Amino acid sequence: MEGSYFIDKSWDEAFGDDGIACAKEALDKALEGREFFTPARENIFNAFKYTPFEGVKVLILGQDPYPDPNAAHGLSFSSNYKRRPPSLKHIFEVIDKNHDFQTNNLTEWAKQGVLLLNRSLTFDKNSSLTVRNRIWEEFVNRVFEGIISRDKPLVVMLWGEKAQKSKPIFDGTNSDKILVLTASHPSSFSFNKGDEKFIECDHFRKCNDFLQAHGITPINWTCI
Repeated sequence: MEGSYFIDKSWDEAFGDDGIACAKEALDKALEGREFFTPARENIFNAFKYTPFEGVKVLILGQDPYPDPNAAHGLSFSSNYKRRPPSLKHIFEVIDKNHDFQTNNLTEWAKQGVLLLNRSLTFDKNSSLTVRNRIWEEFVNRVFEGIISRDKPLVVMLWGEKAQKSKPIFDGTNSDKILVLTASHPSSFSFNKGDEKFIECDHFRKCNDFLQAHGITPINWTCI
């Protein structure tokens, strides 16, 4: 968090006092009485720190942070740990199976306009995923509503059944400026299953084709 801003100046202004109060309430509930949680408190809102409100081009929606405090740092699918998570391994394979990705940290994507957001911004070992999602649901929905309201081109990547529960929110906009891409989850259990196999999704090329068609600089997915 920067200066006197709770999340980030651009997002604080977009949310307004009511939205900030919603975020604070969710944070208090998520951390209340918890001795172990990830990511570290100062990293919980990193997705907003690195991607300003008006700069969001792409939303990649994850589930919740990694339980390992050495890995989780506030960006969905991104890891600070040297061992590569299976989901991220499959993501990189879809982007370019021949490219040698040097890091598991996706901050450079975030800086280009990729909002790497989890449905639950925190993980703790004493609560179920359902409970954690319920705590953060109102705030995350405000994020969705905010980026839709900008009336700017947006690509939304929803991988797996849990992420796709949010699909009606984006489908309901009736906007030709929003591209929603769905596939199975990139985890080892799901990446090659179902009618929409993640390993065959080609979402990153489709994303850049869409952005370029709307006159927006595409994402350099191999920049990390």
